[in-house]
Amino acid sequence: MKAVEFLAKVNISSIVEWLALIDFTEWPQMQDMERKGTKPEMVIMVADTTWHNFGEVVKPVIDSLTPTECTAVNPMLSLIMPGYSIRPHVDEQPPYWCYRIHVPLITNPDAIFIADNENYYMTAGSAYKIDTRAVHQIINNGITPRIHLMWDINQGE
Repeated sequence: MKAVEFLAKVNISSIVEWLALIDFTEWPQMQDMERKGTKPEMVIMVADTTWHNFGEVVKPVIDSLTPTECTAVNPMLSLIMPGYSIRPHVDEQPPYWCYRIHVPLITNPDAIFIADNENYYMTAGSAYKIDTRAVHQIINNGITPRIHLMWDINQGE
């Protein structure tokens, strides 16, 4: 498996409309930082499917891209604010793990996913299979946030 493979075009309009209704100050880590009086995080992960009804909002897209013989697990939203990044890393995965799916919801031309030393610009409304066991990182040098929906595909769990 390549580190990044295009999977399909996806209708994300309802998810993007839902996101537009949520102020950035309502994202979980932003609230935690404000309570502690520290600088807000600029890389935010949301894995709580009850947050603003996240699980129900993204379910149709997840179901449409998950093979019937597999299980979709760990749905997440990843928000990277302008000028921030996630350092190079490798994700450890269990033996029944197949791949991660990324669906860019909001992005910009300067939000780059780097895997195995190759730069990828992932377009909003497209789905990609990602091998997170490869060295990868994210850099958002744009002027807008980069938000991806992602989840893992497991086989025979």
